Amino acid sequence: MKAGSRAFRLKLIHTIFAVERDLIVGGQAVMEGVMMRTPSAYAIACRRADGSIVSTAESLPKWSDKYKWLAWPVLRGGATLIQSMGLGVKALNF
Repeated sequence: MKAGSRAFRLKLIHTIFAVERDLIVGGQAVMEGVMMRTPSAYAIACRRADGSIVSTAESLPKWSDKYKWLAWPVLRGGATLIQSMGLGVKALNF
């Protein structure tokens, strides 16, 4: 691929804009609804008995930003597991 070729320019544009496309989203089923999570926020939506939908969305701070010692790999994984379990229980009780 030459530096001035069309393929090179397209590859360069793809590389520049790939960051916005690579958003990691996960989810979990809850009673009559769904919980979706990104690294920085989560949202829960559930259907009420009358058919209406109630939802909530909040930011999800990284514990490693507040506590620098949680930036170590093993501790960060354990903290993320605890945070995910807490969020899952909160979503199921919503």
